[in-house]
Amino acid sequence: MYTEYRLNHFTDLCQETKKPLTKRLTYTSVDVTINYIVFGASSGSLYIFRRCPCEFLQLIQNVHGSIINVRISPNERFIGFSTDKGTIGVYVLNFEAQEPIVITSKCEETKNITFIEWKNDEHHLFIGNKCGVVSVVFIDMLFTRALTNLRINPILYLESPIVQISNFDRLLLVSTYARCILCDMHTEKYKQIGNTPRDGYYGACFLPIYNQYSEVFLKIYCARPSSRIWEADLNGNVLQTSQFKAALACPPSKFHNTLPREPDDYIYQPQILQLARLQPILKKFILGFTRTGFYVFDPNESRVILWSDEIKDIADIRVINSNVLHIYTTSGELFSVELIALEEQFLDILQERNYEQILCMTFQYKDYLREKLPSYRLKLKQIYEYLKNLQEVDLTIELEGNFSEILTGNDETIKSTRVENGIFIVRPSSTYDEILPAFTHSPMNGETILNDQTPKPNPADRFESSPEDYDIIVSNRRCTVSAIVHHPPATQSTITSEEKQLQNLFMICKSQSISRTKLVDRYASIFDELDCSGIQMLLAKVEDLLRENGETKNEARRQCFEMYFNYLMPNVISEMDDPCLDYVIEGIILVNKHPTESVVRCTQCSFPLLIRSKDYKYEDIAVEWLKVMWLRGARDRCMKAMNSFPLIISNVVHLMFKDSNVDYNRVSLLAFVSQSNDLLKRVAKQCHNDGMFVAMFHLMISMHFKKQMECFECSLVSSVDFDDNQVISWLEFLNMFVDVVGVKVTLDLLKRHAHFISKDAIPKEFFLKLVNPRINQIKSSQVFKGRTRFKFISGVEYLLLQINKMQRDDANQNGASQHNLAELWDKHCEYEFTTRDVDATMSTMVSEPYVNHIPTMTGGVGANDLKRFYKHHFINNNPKDIEMIPVSRVVGVDRVVDEMICCFTHDCEIDWMLPGIAPTGKFVKIPLVAIVTFRDGKLCNEHIYWDQASVLVQIGLLEKTNLPVAGVETANKLLDKNLPSNTLMKRWAESANK
Repeated sequence: MYTEYRLNHFTDLCQETKKPLTKRLTYTSVDVTINYIVFGASSGSLYIFRRCPCEFLQLIQNVHGSIINVRISPNERFIGFSTDKGTIGVYVLNFEAQEPIVITSKCEETKNITFIEWKNDEHHLFIGNKCGVVSVVFIDMLFTRALTNLRINPILYLESPIVQISNFDRLLLVSTYARCILCDMHTEKYKQIGNTPRDGYYGACFLPIYNQYSEVFLKIYCARPSSRIWEADLNGNVLQTSQFKAALACPPSKFHNTLPREPDDYIYQPQILQLARLQPILKKFILGFTRTGFYVFDPNESRVILWSDEIKDIADIRVINSNVLHIYTTSGELFSVELIALEEQFLDILQERNYEQILCMTFQYKDYLREKLPSYRLKLKQIYEYLKNLQEVDLTIELEGNFSEILTGNDETIKSTRVENGIFIVRPSSTYDEILPAFTHSPMNGETILNDQTPKPNPADRFESSPEDYDIIVSNRRCTVSAIVHHPPATQSTITSEEKQLQNLFMICKSQSISRTKLVDRYASIFDELDCSGIQMLLAKVEDLLRENGETKNEARRQCFEMYFNYLMPNVISEMDDPCLDYVIEGIILVNKHPTESVVRCTQCSFPLLIRSKDYKYEDIAVEWLKVMWLRGARDRCMKAMNSFPLIISNVVHLMFKDSNVDYNRVSLLAFVSQSNDLLKRVAKQCHNDGMFVAMFHLMISMHFKKQMECFECSLVSSVDFDDNQVISWLEFLNMFVDVVGVKVTLDLLKRHAHFISKDAIPKEFFLKLVNPRINQIKSSQVFKGRTRFKFISGVEYLLLQINKMQRDDANQNGASQHNLAELWDKHCEYEFTTRDVDATMSTMVSEPYVNHIPTMTGGVGANDLKRFYKHHFINNNPKDIEMIPVSRVVGVDRVVDEMICCFTHDCEIDWMLPGIAPTGKFVKIPLVAIVTFRDGKLCNEHIYWDQASVLVQIGLLEKTNLPVAGVETANKLLDKNLPSNTLMKRWAESANK
């Protein structure tokens, strides 16, 4: 007799889940796991709830568009989401973090995403879009709960939109509007399921079936038109087609009425379904849904378990704990319901002491219950005793009358079978219910009737033969039943297993120093059984054995560390505690230690000033260690490690680049220590003002001309001794500068610092390359033609001659160029203060601009920060009557200096000038100076100066009586030179007669 199933414990979660929403917001997507419910909203925010009990936990805001897909990773560490603006993102689920850790990416493959699915390892996220492209998103992590990057790699191009993606181990199942594709991710082989195409929103899924020995048999099920489902094998062959159209002509199951339904004369019609997004339920059935209902099928027996149309407008369904359905509708509502067997529902109702329902179910399903309840004999007897103790006479009489054979039957006995190899397989005569409900104390006598310690054997485990005694154990969560098979004891060896293990590891250590063969596989299985501290203890014993056989202490430790590092996977480091992390960095330093250290150190604090060697062993492990420590906030440990092991300096610099408040002056010091041209180039690219370029030139001059270097640790200068071929040459440095800042800026800096550069430091070819576009003009000039001989003198002198010549030739052109700069600056100010157009203002600037209001340090670096500043704190945050009155202007080759009077009424909070100060209604009039630099015909940076003390005096926040400050007088004096000077100098009158 087939098991019948019912829908039980219906819960409406809408009241709780919609509490955080405002009226104008709606939920657009949902995902549910064991512990959490996550909604994506039309605002782009994520709303995170605890699942049981349902309560709001956290709101994660973002500005990347409305969320259309959301999925929690298998171990509930991350939340993946996609938006309608083509952004894919991953959020770290960490309620202790002060700021949400979210990383996003956007490319062609992330547009119009229709489905996202996590791989079980949580390092990969599969996405599919409307164009039929399936991509894998690689999650780069520094440690367990932090991210660094999302890398997107397309793996499959199909002809129609993606409906569903399912994965199992290395297999990927992709269902589109037209077909299903099975992918082997390891071999990169693809197979189509069946040969007949389809056209519609049909899903597909894997159904893993586990036997009692934990062996898995994988099945594939694909939805087909006309209420059909294909069963296919892993070769893409269709094994069976189940037609459910006629079987669906049956009454639907109901949530709200647990009483058995009376026979209904209504004739139900066959149903033609387009099943979307199939998924396993109860580990053996398939769940599918349409907009109007959901359906549970037994594909193995080709029968309908049940279906329900009580909830309409279904958008998605999530299955938790293999039998709890969470049903999400297009209006953002969420409901949960449990799918359980009829006999389990009967026991639940019996436990609730609902006499009317018990009688009704007993009358209608007596034969069914008599057949199914013996498997639940123990639970039924416990409930019977519980009801009897509560003096529920009617219920106990009903149970005795209908199920007396079950109640009076003996407890289950354990049966065993002996197989050919002499091992006993122990198994119970029938299957017990695995989960017993926890009963509350009786209100009458306070005694607990059910005993959680009652033995309940599971199906037997299998055991392999061995010459030693065996304990054949069949166990579950509460008890263990043992059967012992005796064999003659084997002869004991004089060498223990631990000694054999140490001898093997000793031989591997000796072999790896003289052989190129990778021996890690020979001891990986040993290390796999130990944690980090266990491995350390084992290697300490191996080290002692090596020293007993003639190795020095350092050499023995080095060999043991190399054995460990050959085994260690870098991603494991993020899970280590502090002692293990100390062990790792100690080993990295030891295995890379050389007898003669090629590092120049500071004479004051011994911090490295110059590194001559670049490569080192196990860099991937060292980098991962640094990432973990950096993100844990242990920067001091990173600096200490860098002092002891200077070769990691370049890796530390890369981490410093990722800090939001990075100090590029200090970073440039470390870049010079590492003598890495790539790092110097990256520092130069991040510079947003000429001061940084000059500072880098000064460091180069100090190193080459003065033979001195500044210490990163103590900031003192020390003398250094090196050969020129051991450090970055002037030619390498200048080539890098030309690539980053262009020819004009490089030539200008060279001209200013030429007297510090030796004449032979820069070859003539470099200058010829720089002035190559003007060589023809120079050769055709009268000065050049008039010479009978043209002698190439030193490179720097030649450069100065050519620069002067180019500047004279460009004199007339500069007038027009200066006019263009002034006109662009005026347009920029018009967009800021007159039209108040943020986008138009940004269009006058380079891609990475820099603005700094010096007195208040407000502004922004980079297009994103500056646009945010302009939009929310400057252009739309100024007083209505603000006015800039020009006083004077100086226009140079690449900059404009403007002297102005700034007038306004303090009728709003001015974030950029008076942050946090409430409006006073006072009129303010101050001098203001703007120094504006241009690059490639656009604004590059702005430095804005004004007298902040004068502002504070005029709005009444600063009393000028006893301070040498002035109010509006500073602006008036600028406009009228005849106004008196030195009014703040009390001793001015005293000097009149001197």
